[in-house]
Amino acid sequence: MHNLRLKLDAYYNHEGKDDKYRLEIPKGHYIIKFTPVSKLKNLGKIRVLKSAKVYFLGILIILSAVILYLWYHVRSIEHQLQYFSVLDNENMIWKEFLQSDLETVIVLGDHMFFSEFDEAVKRWRYIRDLLINSSEDLASFRQQFPGKILKDAAESYFPDGSIWSLPPVLCVLQPIQKQILLQRISNLTPQMLQEHNIIFLGSTKTLGLFNRYLLSSNIEYKLNPNTLFYRHENGTIVDTLETLYDNTTGYHKDYAIALKLPGPNNNVILIISSFFSSGVPEMARYLTNPETLTQLEEYFTQKYQKVSDYFGIVAEVRGVEKTGFYLEIKHLNEIHEEVKIW
Repeated sequence: MHNLRLKLDAYYNHEGKDDKYRLEIPKGHYIIKFTPVSKLKNLGKIRVLKSAKVYFLGILIILSAVILYLWYHVRSIEHQLQYFSVLDNENMIWKEFLQSDLETVIVLGDHMFFSEFDEAVKRWRYIRDLLINSSEDLASFRQQFPGKILKDAAESYFPDGSIWSLPPVLCVLQPIQKQILLQRISNLTPQMLQEHNIIFLGSTKTLGLFNRYLLSSNIEYKLNPNTLFYRHENGTIVDTLETLYDNTTGYHKDYAIALKLPGPNNNVILIISSFFSSGVPEMARYLTNPETLTQLEEYFTQKYQKVSDYFGIVAEVRGVEKTGFYLEIKHLNEIHEEVKIW
């Protein structure tokens, strides 16, 4: 039957092409049909129209898929670009970092570990003590407890605040097209402070060498309880700011500081710090957002009739757990270029 159908097709394509009727044997059947050629032509047109509709429907589906993909791709790019801050090279925070020939070192505040020999189990244990954040703190602890067997440990860890504040800062520095060096505060040396522009990101517990810079500002702090003191230019304390943490809900009130000061060798040092993990990232985002940066410049212009090159800023940050959702500038002051730190 298959061969017969093939021969019928060959016949009607050649010798029988002018026949008015055609003999057909439908597939799956053994019934012979005689069909007028005119009816076959109409059926052919219907098949062509149906095929055309299917074809155009397929094209429409493909075009819709392409449009949907392009829309999603554009939205994805827009979402990524919002993390890249395009700032004026003359902005008050980042202009030296964007224009200087010096390399920039981002210093992350890391928490210190030390080792203690446990006589009960006869082995060394790594210890993280909230009050021991430097080799000096550990030396003082040894003097208080001479009977303890202690030694320095090479290991340390970075709190969330240090790490989460990196993306907005790196996105601002990205146009420099130069190598950005990363260093931890425990390995920072005075020589590095002279050879690079420095950005510190970390908790107040890990300021290390940068504690000297706070002495040249209007800002002081103490731990346990975490408290920030803001002084008038004449030295009197005008505001005492205490942090708040609710263990039940995770709600907290943190205080972040931003200090920009001249370095020891015509370089610049920017310090962004806070008590909890949310303050540093929120302050970093505030200082890298074009809108809030313009707002900050307006604050300085209102107070000093100019935008200051060096300054101290205190901001209140509120949040839940480790996430900040509110930042308010509480104090700002100008720092004179002649300030001596070392």
